[in-house]
Amino acid sequence: MHIGAPAGETLPLVHHDSVRDPIHNQPNEVRASRRAATTDTGSLEFHCSTLTRHARRHGVPPVPGRIVAWVDFSWAALIDRVLAVQPVPQPWTVAVLGLVALALVILAWPMTRMVVTVAHEAGHAVVALLTGRRLTGIRLHSDTSGLTVSRGRPRGPGMIATVLAGYPAPGLVGFGAALLLASGRAVLMIALLVVVLAAMLVMIRNLFGLLVLVIGLAGTAAVVWYLEPVQQSWVAYVLTWTLLLAAPRPVLESARQPSRQSDAAQLARLTGLPRGAWTLVFLLSTLACLVGGLGVLAPGVLRLG
Repeated sequence: MHIGAPAGETLPLVHHDSVRDPIHNQPNEVRASRRAATTDTGSLEFHCSTLTRHARRHGVPPVPGRIVAWVDFSWAALIDRVLAVQPVPQPWTVAVLGLVALALVILAWPMTRMVVTVAHEAGHAVVALLTGRRLTGIRLHSDTSGLTVSRGRPRGPGMIATVLAGYPAPGLVGFGAALLLASGRAVLMIALLVVVLAAMLVMIRNLFGLLVLVIGLAGTAAVVWYLEPVQQSWVAYVLTWTLLLAAPRPVLESARQPSRQSDAAQLARLTGLPRGAWTLVFLLSTLACLVGGLGVLAPGVLRLG
């Protein structure tokens, strides 16, 4: 739902617990390597391989592997990971992941509806900014509804486009994600979701919404950084199928339980067209995205049809 109102710290070097010799008693080359390790603040990389090699030579226990993996972080490595091309799964794998998403839409609807609501409110927010309106806040509620508030002219193309953007947004996001997955960009797709969730976090205005976005942000960021490429693709496909399959359902729920504050009702007041016409527009747009996403992810199904 949308409502428009009128106008570089350096990381410390970690020593192994069993190292008892003071640094000033160690050979010069070990001290030099440790000093170099603490001065590279540009990429936050420790010269772990050099340090480990010297440590072994002089009988000093090496730095534990998990610490090396943590301190060996760099923005270049993260960008390479995000832009890497993952293998596209086999068609049967894509079909199975689609069935998993369908089961989530049917059996875990409150959870999947919240995913759809986040995309819905993100659609309102993005179009509000693109049309020159001032975004003032986003709310996500425990009943899986949402609210986006922006300021600007109470009527006109900008207001109409902002209200119109909500219901088609989940399907459009799902279709765009399907295009990325078809080109092997699963991690890029999830990374873009991280960016969107982080941007929404700035505008959230209630505690429950904050909790939802923090959980979503932590989960998607963990997928990017910790999972293997195959597992990342699986998560990306399930998310994409979920958005595509779930997008039409809130439209049907809105049609069965009409409200004067619904997007369709607001558009009816703004344009003079009946509320049912706008509900039909929402439904056709979400179904078109579903068919398009199906054609991208599982083209064999449409050929069989």
